[in-house]
Amino acid sequence: MQHVKHQMSALGLMLLSMASAQFLQTEQNFAKHLRLTPVAGQKGVYQNDAYKVYPKTKKGQVTGATLVFKHAVQLSKLDLPFRIMFPDLYFEDGFSEKIKPHLPEVRSPEGFTFTDDSGSYQIHFQGKDSKSYVLKINLIQRSLQDFPENAVVYGDPDAKVSVQVFSDFQCPACKVLSQEVLADWKAKLPAQGVNIKYYHYPLPYHKNAVPTALASECARDQGKFWEYADYLFETTGWIRKSGTELQDALVSLASRLDLDTEKFEACYTSGQHQALIDGHMAAGKNVQVWGTPSVYVNGVPFPEWDNSWKLQTLIKLAK
Repeated sequence: MQHVKHQMSALGLMLLSMASAQFLQTEQNFAKHLRLTPVAGQKGVYQNDAYKVYPKTKKGQVTGATLVFKHAVQLSKLDLPFRIMFPDLYFEDGFSEKIKPHLPEVRSPEGFTFTDDSGSYQIHFQGKDSKSYVLKINLIQRSLQDFPENAVVYGDPDAKVSVQVFSDFQCPACKVLSQEVLADWKAKLPAQGVNIKYYHYPLPYHKNAVPTALASECARDQGKFWEYADYLFETTGWIRKSGTELQDALVSLASRLDLDTEKFEACYTSGQHQALIDGHMAAGKNVQVWGTPSVYVNGVPFPEWDNSWKLQTLIKLAK
């Protein structure tokens, strides 16, 4: 997958011209994108000039792979090929920077195990020298027990598959998710036996994220969480307000939904749902939320939440 001392230019050109080998596709397509050929007499094993690959599949979809390198690998030059080959994996500072401090562990018999920066994939890298490296990549699934049962649910609460969303009402990307993606999910997913679970993850540098989370839970008490959430994402007047001005703005939104504003205001000023929000925050940290929005499908991270094809693949894996 990289620097082969006597073939570096040829291999480099091959890497730069190949398509992305995304996980969560069929074994045949995965092999095709990496320009692999089957190894004769070894079912489910593929190779090219640089490495041998053992894909791991579930329900016909590749969820991981083991790569055994055939030649010396220059670790400092792994970043570009890695980005091309495995775009599903995210490293803010690059793959080589992630492993550089851990080279003694990589070269130990146990190797070095870590996750990409989105927490979506577990990676194990091991080899006593640059000619013997083995790279294992596997999709991670969080335990469903790590997701609290007091989420706001859209669809059948007893559905076997859930799209779990950690969100913040002051987050611009969450607004995009709400206005451009969530409506489609609401229209289509319940019919597929999939519900949507909303968890609060107010970021500390968004000063009105906690107040709006509290307000949305007060609207939930009156059966209007999703409608109130839509109003919060549609409007911006509350963002720069504070104190009583913010409270008045949030109560005004409640009145637009014909909520009992006295009950709503009493709920909001009491902060009675703070423990619920704190619980969602703790759960988010436990499942390694990488920012907002963070989306999972039955515990499997789904950072490309606008990718409808991948969503359907994850739903298929979860059923």
